[in-house]
Amino acid sequence: MKQFLTFLTKIKSFWKFYQNYEYDGEDIGLIIDNYERVLCNRTKTMSKPTYYLEDVLRELDN
Repeated sequence: MKQFLTFLTKIKSFWKFYQNYEYDGEDIGLIIDNYERVLCNRTKTMSKPTYYLEDVLRELDN
């Protein structure tokens, strides 16, 4: 039940992403995969798309 409730809370953010950019789930998966690969390739230490921008930029500057 908890997983289902967690899923329901994510629908609003997915809908906004779909509505604003017309990306479906497959497109979003590709975007996240590409972003993770860029992060990992450029920072050598970060690979999760949930890092804060300031932390990513600090790591890139180092």
